[in-house]
Amino acid sequence: MKEKIAKRTTFINFLVNVILTLGKIIIGSIAKSGALVADGIHSLSDLLTDIIVYVSIHISSKPADADHNYGHGKFETFATLIVSVALFIAGYNIAKSGIIGLIDCFRGNVLPTYGSIVLYVAGISFLSKELIYRYTINKGRKIGSEVVIANAYHQRSDAISSLGVLIAALFIVIAGQSYSFMDPLAQLFVCFFLFKAAYKIFKPSLEVLTEKSLNQDQVQDIKGVLQKNKQVCEFHYLRTRRIGSHHAIDVHVLVESDLSVTDSHQITVELEENFKQLLGQDTIISIHIEPCD
Repeated sequence: MKEKIAKRTTFINFLVNVILTLGKIIIGSIAKSGALVADGIHSLSDLLTDIIVYVSIHISSKPADADHNYGHGKFETFATLIVSVALFIAGYNIAKSGIIGLIDCFRGNVLPTYGSIVLYVAGISFLSKELIYRYTINKGRKIGSEVVIANAYHQRSDAISSLGVLIAALFIVIAGQSYSFMDPLAQLFVCFFLFKAAYKIFKPSLEVLTEKSLNQDQVQDIKGVLQKNKQVCEFHYLRTRRIGSHHAIDVHVLVESDLSVTDSHQITVELEENFKQLLGQDTIISIHIEPCD
């Protein structure tokens, strides 16, 4: 079910981005709006990442096998990292174009103005991307998919990008050539939010790939589960990490030495059930039993 929701959500994103990419690049080129063309390139990066996300969802949803004993969850994390890199690249290209445009303005070169068609396209793009962001982020949070959530932030960055173009177009359409510098300025506005969104999804993805432990609140909750079990004398070697969207726990648990194998096994079953209630049914758990003495 998670895979179906994630794929359907990504496919809807893909269709919207195809329409917006073609519309913004074609109309931006005809109207000579660098900001709208840049916004179209941003939508193109969304389109490419939709494809990456779709493929990664298909791979990461595969069950564990002989080559991937812990499943394929990190393919999702790797795809999320690619999304963030795509955002950085798109931001760099847009910033470069905006700076060149502003330099031309400072040198006294008059940038071309355009008609209200750019205003309409930017407005439609902003509304479309904001709606698709809200739809995607809700679905991503519902199924707990980090790559779908990352893709949602990518969509939001495109919505903000279109908003900047919309504001610039409004000034240019109303005031004419005296405000033509707003077009490259809007491109710089766009790249700031692109870099911000890229960093926001790059950092947690890198942490998962570098085996960072779960956050302190989650670790304390895990310790609380162990401490509440009266049959657990002590525990040590507690290690935690994330494997894609799944959590993983390794811990050594000390119990009374006179307990039978069956009783010791029952303790691990209870702990596993409590851990899964805390972190999700897909949590990967390894419990090593040792005698207290």
